[in-house]
Amino acid sequence: TQCGRLLLSLNPFGNPKRVADEDLRRYPVTCGSETELDSPPHVFTSAREALQGLLQSRPQCIVLTGESGSGKTECARLLRAYFGFH
Repeated sequence: TQCGRLLLSLNPFGNPKRVADEDLRRYPVTCGSETELDSPPHVFTSAREALQGLLQSRPQCIVLTGESGSGKTECARLLRAYFGFH
C-alpha cells in the first residue's frame, strides 16, 4: 500500500475569507510542468494533484477526517469549488 501527499489542516477558529476566482486561478491544472514541491501546502494543491491524476487515468481518493468542528465541511466546500472551477 502506498500513501501520497498528506495535508494537515488546522482550524483557526475564525471565519475563513471567501474564495474568489483569483484564488482558484493560483492553482491551475497542468500536465506535469510543475513539481509537487513548487506548490505551497493548500487544499487547492491537493485538489489539483487529484484532478491531474484523474486526467492521467490514475484512481484518486481524498479523505477528510477530524473531530466535530475541525473544518471538514469547509474543506469539502473548497474542494467542490476547485473542481467546479476547473
